Amino acid sequence: MNEWEKILILGTDHLPVTPEIRAFWSSAGIDSALNDTAFMRISLAMHVGFKKISPPLSKPTSEKTSTSYLENSAEITVNNVTNNEKNLSFQELTYLKKIFKNTSYLDLQIALFNRVKEENRFIPVLLLPTLFDIACQDAFYYKRLLPVIPENGYHLLPKNKKWRSLLPSNDENIWYIGTFSERIALLTHLCVHLPYRIETILSSTWKEDSTYDKIHFFLLLEKMDILPGDYLTELARKDNDFELIKISTRIRCKLHPDDKEIEQLKTEVLACFKFNEKTLWVQMPEPWPEHWGRLGFNEDRKKSTSYLSFVSIFHPSVWHEKLQLSPEKFLDILLKESVYKLWLPHLTQAVLHYKSNEWAFYLLQYAIEYAETCALSDEVITALIDMLSGEESIKLTQKYLLHWKEPIDADHILYTIIIHPYLNWSEKNSQHLQVHLVKMWEKYLVRGFFAFEHYEELFLLYARRCNLSETINEDGWLEALDIPSNQPSLIFAFNEIIDIRKKVSQLL
Repeated sequence: MNEWEKILILGTDHLPVTPEIRAFWSSAGIDSALNDTAFMRISLAMHVGFKKISPPLSKPTSEKTSTSYLENSAEITVNNVTNNEKNLSFQELTYLKKIFKNTSYLDLQIALFNRVKEENRFIPVLLLPTLFDIACQDAFYYKRLLPVIPENGYHLLPKNKKWRSLLPSNDENIWYIGTFSERIALLTHLCVHLPYRIETILSSTWKEDSTYDKIHFFLLLEKMDILPGDYLTELARKDNDFELIKISTRIRCKLHPDDKEIEQLKTEVLACFKFNEKTLWVQMPEPWPEHWGRLGFNEDRKKSTSYLSFVSIFHPSVWHEKLQLSPEKFLDILLKESVYKLWLPHLTQAVLHYKSNEWAFYLLQYAIEYAETCALSDEVITALIDMLSGEESIKLTQKYLLHWKEPIDADHILYTIIIHPYLNWSEKNSQHLQVHLVKMWEKYLVRGFFAFEHYEELFLLYARRCNLSETINEDGWLEALDIPSNQPSLIFAFNEIIDIRKKVSQLL
């Protein structure tokens, strides 16, 4: 095993980065002053993420770091850049890296990642650690970035002999890096490409894994629409882990809705719900059915809310269809009965599980209109936005931007949704935003004063949502809005955003 392979397999906590490897990756654009751990993580992402790397960005300092030496090295190969690729200077790469540190430009990050799909496009290597870190966070991000990750590129295993022994010893693409998020990334990769290995890995480490880890692994299987094997479910039953069994039942409900046991459960649960005189009635059976426990539903001490655990396992539409109501009417009743907040976590789980874009729209709509009652986490908002179709995205901006009576505060959920990089954005969305922008400007002109501290955020919102193209026409907007010369703050803020986006557009 050479030094390069040792670094990939063992990581830098086992040995330092050798001068030869540091010289090679420094010639490809990595800052040579980085510590070993940071250097290894970046080089690892570069090694794995893309077919091409950049040419040297500075003159070689010795024969051993020269391009010809590296090209002829038996241990390391350099992929030559084709003629039609655009080489970026070190200053340009540094500029892009600076942009990537700003979470306001997530849409630019996604745009850059998508460039990987283009056959002869050069990708700035200094940005790859961001891709690497995002992909490791969660199965949701992994799925989003899957098109830019090669099939054999994300085998991430902790340094564990038992895990290591489960995979072929001659597999050159296996890395042993030991964080929980990277372990999740490994399982995600196996779910996509080698699902038959999942049960082997989980069952072999069952006694060592914490309940927290097991739940995350089962949720991962759920996200990837893979039903845990009977052996795993039996292990969960032996541990009396109702949460794991419940997740397994939820997956069965989606993948095998005609299963007799699932059909019986659905019939019995729905029979407990009634709608009478604009009031929702729920009556759970007594005693608690024994077979419900085998499916993961144990009787809750708080009997009045024991039904909530069933909300997450069925498609969200079954409730309003059972009560013969529209989805909006059903949600209004939950609000009126003051139980919407109790239902929301379980309802959200069902929406994400069944990937219902219609219900994703409803949850976002109610989160905007009833922000205090319907609070959603950033992760859930991201997942729901990702489900929206282009038509629903337009419907959402039309519903609110054309009727919103004040400038949108930067901390409002509507603002968060509009600038979110996963929101399908079209020319129609831009038109809705432009109408709102002009309407707000005219409103404050008529009042005879300018609320710049509020309006500036809206102005920045429009600037951030301009397309990355040559059609950005900031001068026309400045003239149309008649911004006076004695109010430079708006002009400066607008031009700053436009300038950044133009530069990035040119670099791409």
